[in-house]
Amino acid sequence: MIQRIRQNYNPDLAGQARKKAGSEAKKQLKTAHQKLKANDVKAFYGEIITALQRYFQHKAKLAPADFNLENVGQIIHKNKGDETLTNNIKHLINQANMARFAPLTEANMKSDYKLALQSLEKLEDLL
Repeated sequence: MIQRIRQNYNPDLAGQARKKAGSEAKKQLKTAHQKLKANDVKAFYGEIITALQRYFQHKAKLAPADFNLENVGQIIHKNKGDETLTNNIKHLINQANMARFAPLTEANMKSDYKLALQSLEKLEDLL
């Protein structure tokens, strides 16, 4: 009887994290939008990369250390994602890495924000 009670109160934490991954990533992108308005390039791209990394961590059980271009591409292809989605995600990761060292314009940030929103919606349908 105690085991039944424990089973009922022992939630599936990984399952809950998978369900909330999309909404958590959207919240992170809202924070990125605030950084975009403040014209804080490094913080903006930091929020985007964090949103993508956490999304793949929860949805695809990808460890943070394994978050790289090849693994993300493999996950998308494994789930029958198209090449444009893979290229969009790779572009965002490259832009975030480049923002650490090179100045980027506000136009780049706006287009990358829109691309991140669109890519996240496609990933939600895919994963």
